Amino acid sequence: MFAIMVLTLVLLSESSAELGHSWECVSGSGKNVSIQRTDIPGSYNVTYCAPVADEETKWDLAVGTLTNVSPSSCIFSSKTEKSKSTRHSSVLFPIRNGNCSRICVTTQMYLWYRGCYRLENKWLVGEPYNAYYFVDNANITGPEYFCNGSLFFHNLGTDPPTFHLYQGHMPVDSYSITISNSTDDEPAINISDDCVQLGGQAGLRCSLRLPRGCYRLQLLQSAPWFDNTYYAEHCRLMHHSFCT
Repeated sequence: MFAIMVLTLVLLSESSAELGHSWECVSGSGKNVSIQRTDIPGSYNVTYCAPVADEETKWDLAVGTLTNVSPSSCIFSSKTEKSKSTRHSSVLFPIRNGNCSRICVTTQMYLWYRGCYRLENKWLVGEPYNAYYFVDNANITGPEYFCNGSLFFHNLGTDPPTFHLYQGHMPVDSYSITISNSTDDEPAINISDDCVQLGGQAGLRCSLRLPRGCYRLQLLQSAPWFDNTYYAEHCRLMHHSFCT
């Protein structure tokens, strides 16, 4: 079995491989959703604020796209509420709110295609609160914008070698990454916790001390929007082989 010595890195978040979220106690009453574009193409910060009764709960966020809805009609109405949507993503975020009576919880979502999005929000127990948002990313014409690239693997020339992985326009924010020796049948080693996210589309940086040999690296994207069939088939799973 080959041995890999992984240098200790200071991680930039609680978990480098999970979809992140944050929450805070807030004053006020009622429910509301805010959506703000970030400086990353297709990326938005989604915040849901609502009263909460349970000390431990989950934010259930389900996103879908509506067809043939104009920007001016992409609002909460009886028509949009009755409209069927195509699933974009669905995710549960655990919440431990302490003594808060109302909280705001925020995550970063990728809403790539032009169209009307329905964001269904609720706590694990409770009625949903739907919000609508029209996305107009003129420069993003389809999934090919993100999936045409390949997984790049660059040795920065340091000792021990530090590798920089990025995948064109496709953000790397919720993932698992493994490495295996390509010359034997030993199981792959998961090195997800030993790679640092560089933010946005900059990818990952991993520092490894490897014996001389040939290896196979695998990057598996696990963000909820990768359930989309096109992404699942074309860019959820990427490989790279290299020798030291």
